[in-house]
Amino acid sequence: MLFLIANSLDDEARTVDSFASSMGQLLESLDGFFVEEAKAARRLLMRFNFDRLRDKPMISCDKDTTDFTEHLLHLKRGERWGLISACGLPCIADPGSALVRLARKEGFGVEATVGPSSIFIALMLSGFYSQQFTFAGYFPKQIDRSIRKKGLFIYIERPYHNKQTLDALFEVLEPEDEVCLAIGLMTPSQHVVTEKVKWLRIHADSLPLKKNPAVFLINIL
Repeated sequence: MLFLIANSLDDEARTVDSFASSMGQLLESLDGFFVEEAKAARRLLMRFNFDRLRDKPMISCDKDTTDFTEHLLHLKRGERWGLISACGLPCIADPGSALVRLARKEGFGVEATVGPSSIFIALMLSGFYSQQFTFAGYFPKQIDRSIRKKGLFIYIERPYHNKQTLDALFEVLEPEDEVCLAIGLMTPSQHVVTEKVKWLRIHADSLPLKKNPAVFLINIL
C-alpha cells in the first residue's frame, strides 16, 4: 500500500496544525518512506513522534529517479510505505507521479492524505474568481509578452528568482493587469498582496520576496 503524505510549507514550524489528527498514527503504521529530500522528510517526522519514526528506512524518489524496482519490491511484499515530497502535496508540481502510476498499474492501493498546498492556498487567498484557472508551473527562463494571456494563470518560483521575475513581469504586463503575490505561505512571514501592476511597481521593494518561496497569480481580464 502506498500513502501520499503531505509535508509542511514551513521549514521552521514545529506544530502539527496543518495536518489531520490521524497523521501521527498513520506515520507510525508505515514500514518506510519514499522521499524527495531526506532532510525535509525528517523535518515532517519531527512534528510527530520522531523517536518511533527515526529508524524507519528512507528511499529516494526525486525528479531524477527513473528506476522504481526497489520501491515496488517493498509494495510487493505487502508493506505500507509513504511518499513524502520536500514540501506540500506529493505529485503536485513535485516528484512522485511516475511511482503512483506504476503502483496503480501493478494493482497496489494508493491513498492520499490531507495537507497544505501552496498553489491552492494562494488561489484561496488571492481573491480572484477561480472557477477556471491554469497552473503553469515554473516561469519560462525568458519572460516575454507571450505570458500575457487572457485568464487566471498560476506560477511558482524559486526564492532566489522572485525579484528578477517580478521585474521581468513589469516589462511585459500592462499597468491595469492584476497580480497576486503569495509569499511565504503558512510561515510567520506570510504576505499576500493582490494589486494592479502599477501599484506593485511602486511598492515592490517593500515586499518580503528575498529567500521566501512565492506563488504568482496573473489575472488578465
